[in-house]
Amino acid sequence: ASAQINTNIVVATFDSEGKIVSATIDVAQQKASFDMEGKKAGEVDLRTKVEKEGDYGMKGVSGIGKEYFEQAKALTDWMTGKTVEEVLAMPTYQRDESHTACPDVEDLKSSVTITVGDYLKALEEAAANAK
Repeated sequence: ASAQINTNIVVATFDSEGKIVSATIDVAQQKASFDMEGKKAGEVDLRTKVEKEGDYGMKGVSGIGKEYFEQAKALTDWMTGKTVEEVLAMPTYQRDESHTACPDVEDLKSSVTITVGDYLKALEEAAANAK
């Protein structure tokens, strides 16, 4: 048996006009395996998706040959200089059952295939909590 926990992380800074100055997107995705008696089997890798870099293994299945950390950086680069409202207005499409909110933005089509819905919600929350 196994269990997995995903914690989405969005950190953003804003200028006085509400534009994004910088942003970081990541996911702490920890997976644990258990034996038939319910005891933990093996070690849990505590690195985030960005920290794993090529070890995450997305490059071969992404369709654009890019790892998660590369796609997250491309997305945050695109977000920089925009307001939260502009980012939240990003059109998305459902690619498949697991990817329900992929960017439908010409500037991102060759650099981002990850689903962004949870990141958009977290960005909205980060903006609401900004001081």
